[in-house]
Amino acid sequence: MPTQNTQPIKEKILYTLRIRGPSLPMQISGEINQSGLFTSAFLSELLADKQIKMSNMRVGSSAIHYLAGQEAQLEKYSQYLKPKEREAYELLKSKRFLKDKNLEPAIRVALREIKDFAYPFQIDEEIFWRYFIEPIENFSKPIQPKIQETKQEEKPIEQKKEEIIYQEPKKEIVEEKKVLEIFDKKPEIEFRNPLVIKEEPKTKKEKPKSEFVLKIIEFLDKKGFEIVEEKEHKAKEFLCVIKINTSLGLMNFLTIAKDKKTLSDSDLKKHLSDAQSIPLPALVIYTENLSKKAIEFKEQYNSVIKTLKFDQ
Repeated sequence: MPTQNTQPIKEKILYTLRIRGPSLPMQISGEINQSGLFTSAFLSELLADKQIKMSNMRVGSSAIHYLAGQEAQLEKYSQYLKPKEREAYELLKSKRFLKDKNLEPAIRVALREIKDFAYPFQIDEEIFWRYFIEPIENFSKPIQPKIQETKQEEKPIEQKKEEIIYQEPKKEIVEEKKVLEIFDKKPEIEFRNPLVIKEEPKTKKEKPKSEFVLKIIEFLDKKGFEIVEEKEHKAKEFLCVIKINTSLGLMNFLTIAKDKKTLSDSDLKKHLSDAQSIPLPALVIYTENLSKKAIEFKEQYNSVIKTLKFDQ
């Protein structure tokens, strides 16, 4: 099958992002006059090539795509944050820097979720947060409390403790990437009971593929589809990423094969949501039937989800 040069379409996507700024796949799709299916595939390739970036936050089930240097423009999407995340966002935006241990637990959790807007750093083993467009150099500048003018000789009103962020760091500021590793570390347990016999962790054995999964792999091979990554397999289910040679070039699909009498619209919705979160177009391989609602859903979102019957 002859393939089309996809570079002009990718250049059009990059041009669209330069003009529009951070955008959703649906918005990009309209600008480049391509289906959502192809747009998602092109965005996935541009992400892999590190020509564009993708937000951590989601609008519905879609991420925001943007170019390096456009981070500040993500502010316009802050309205889509969840209530507690929006509260944490507004607090950090107004204060610019926050000390982690001075915050209520819910806000601390929310800050860890809004990775696009809240960047952590560490000083003297204490975690701080900075607003994503606030230069970290500003943190080391002493913050002077505001003095209220009085007619008589009165002491200046003392500034609240939490508003005085930091005066002069004694040590170097630890990079944000290293601080993120701290969040993932589990505390070491110093005391070890000598009476407890520590068992060596058992090596997880890879379970053998079922007859159904082996048949699906053979089926994909006969169709000329290349399996790029095997994600999960069960007795009657196989999840993988495959590469298909289309008229617009090679495209990756998040593919699921199910050995089920009837696939419902819920089956298709779940798989499409998983695919779009990557983002990739979706392919569903079924063995017998699709329900009426599943067929209607497939037709409605035909640009981003395809179905294929397993021909044994």
